[in-house]
Amino acid sequence: MLKKQREKVLEDIKKIEKLEGIENESNSLEMSKLNLEKVKVNSQIDELSNKLSGLRLQLDGINKKINDLSGSAIDKILEAISEQRWYFFKNKTKVLMDKNTGLLWVNLDYFEYKKSENSWWYSFEDADNKVLNLKIDEYTNWHIPKNCELWEMIEDKSFPFQEGSGWSIKNQFEWIVEQDNIGGYRNLKSSGSRNSFYNGVGLLIPCNDSITYDTYKNDVSESNPIYTEKEKLQFTLNLFVNNDLWPIFDDENITELYKKIYFEKPRLLEQLSEIQSQIDEIEEQNKNKIKLLSSEFDYTKLLENYNIDKINNSIIKYYKAVISWIDGLIERLDYFQEQKSDMIEEFNKIGLKLSQKYQENPNLTQRENELLKERQKFFKKNFELGMNDVTKKLLSYKKQAQSIEDRIDDINEGNNGISELAELENEKRASFSFIAENTANIVKNALIKMDYFEKNKNFAVAAINLWDKWSMDYKVLKTTYKEDLKNNCEKEDIEEEVWMKWFEDWCNTRFVIEQQFMPLIKEGLNGNFEAEKNGVVIIEDIVALLDEYKKKVDNFYKNDRSAIYVNYVFAANGELQEKFETELKLYKISSEFQKKLQDIIFSLEKNENKIFLINWANNLIDLPVDEIINFVQLNNLDSIPQNVLNQFIELKKKNFESYLSDAKAYGREQERRDKEFNSLIFKMRKGLAKNKQGQLAH
Repeated sequence: MLKKQREKVLEDIKKIEKLEGIENESNSLEMSKLNLEKVKVNSQIDELSNKLSGLRLQLDGINKKINDLSGSAIDKILEAISEQRWYFFKNKTKVLMDKNTGLLWVNLDYFEYKKSENSWWYSFEDADNKVLNLKIDEYTNWHIPKNCELWEMIEDKSFPFQEGSGWSIKNQFEWIVEQDNIGGYRNLKSSGSRNSFYNGVGLLIPCNDSITYDTYKNDVSESNPIYTEKEKLQFTLNLFVNNDLWPIFDDENITELYKKIYFEKPRLLEQLSEIQSQIDEIEEQNKNKIKLLSSEFDYTKLLENYNIDKINNSIIKYYKAVISWIDGLIERLDYFQEQKSDMIEEFNKIGLKLSQKYQENPNLTQRENELLKERQKFFKKNFELGMNDVTKKLLSYKKQAQSIEDRIDDINEGNNGISELAELENEKRASFSFIAENTANIVKNALIKMDYFEKNKNFAVAAINLWDKWSMDYKVLKTTYKEDLKNNCEKEDIEEEVWMKWFEDWCNTRFVIEQQFMPLIKEGLNGNFEAEKNGVVIIEDIVALLDEYKKKVDNFYKNDRSAIYVNYVFAANGELQEKFETELKLYKISSEFQKKLQDIIFSLEKNENKIFLINWANNLIDLPVDEIINFVQLNNLDSIPQNVLNQFIELKKKNFESYLSDAKAYGREQERRDKEFNSLIFKMRKGLAKNKQGQLAH
């Protein structure tokens, strides 16, 4: 309701702004800000009179900005001011103002300028006593005009009440004035600011300087060389606006325009401010509700509203308390979901694919299907918001509590109520405290997930997309890539038995890489990298690096593997030489991966994160080493010296953790390991060559 009121007020403001010439959106927004600031400043003027001067300057500045934005409408008002000296006011009907001096004068249509009908004339003392406590249109501090003030007012005969010959007012010449602190009257038959001053009686026309200030008269003077004509007119406009006056212009259209800009619009802004304050207050109250439902949700605060002892001693109080408790949680949960509806909707769309049941792929082995199935299960558990499931679980508890109420109603309808109630009372059921704790925990776990998504939206979206991409990539490996490998090998007359063995090795390598994907996602979800400078972005970078490694392995098997086979197929110990060359190439890919990973590792601040990445990478780094060791052991290759094989096994015993504080030392250790791997491959090949020579000698 309040928001609709706010929209209605805003619409009314926009209509006025069209009159002001505020056509583009940026000006409109700026105007709204300035007008709201203006309302605030006017309020401060009422409350802080001792700061009036400073606030007036501030308000003038705001008005100037409004004028700059308002354009043609303000120019019309200023032009009207330039053509008019005297102003009556719609909202101050008993006074009028002189533009030249800023003085207010009484409206003689409302003021008793005659002492009485029988005796018109005031003595100076009578006049002084009358103005002493005079209050007109809420203005006080009236005074008898000085002789010069009266003459300046009437000299050009534009004063609305100038009637008759000479400079008479209301066809009367004698008016009470003061000159040099002496009271008397001024005869308006003669001209001059100090002439025709006499001791005696006259009529009374008080004036007031409440709305003007010391320099105003000089500021607007035609002879003032400092200010432009427009600036002088603006001083007068500011006088109207700052004193909340609604002047009557000779042109009725200008009077109406002024009303809309300086009266209707500010009041609409005040309404807007008031409505907005109410909205803010309501939203602040609602925020307090949301605070109850967050990852820091403390159910014990809500539990303080329940008398646990009384609930535990009464079945009726028990089921009523459970129903009330569940209703309270659902109410807060509903409000929370309403406030977070956009985010929930967004993630529900993203996670829609997670809700589908995993379908086993016939092209994948059992362990491969199991890997992808477990991966989807993990994502479903951790990335589906599942707020409906939370509500469903809560309603289940409410339904069970209601069933107790239904049973009591049924018992009350029967003839064996006492024994049946006793039986009901003695049944085992969870304590109310335990139910409260458990249901609150259900809600809290969902909210923790929600909080995480809100804080790490980009990572969550990226993780789901990566899951989908990686799962699809592996299926492509088992279909498209396999078919490509088959076609390429058939063109080169490579037997199926041979390339199928390559494909098996390829799949084994890819499977190890696939296994490394989920630990990274879990680490990102656990928030262990949040304290790092780039947070979960680091996890995304590592996944990207792992993906690059995967593509290089794919590229090797698609483009380079057959060439190695061709080079060694007819060579002595060709199968072994081919295997060593293959693992040498794969080790090079692994080494490049490790070097790039090193840059990430040493960009981290926490040692535990560094250790995690080092241990996480072990399986990938060891792939070529493990493959060599397994190959030699499975094939009982006596031609490979045992000491060389032992050195390969020792190569697995890395000591990278010892160099966590020294990136250069870590790099040197990696280089040493690379050289040792290459050296051991060379020794194996050398052993094969010696063995072949020995066979030829016999």
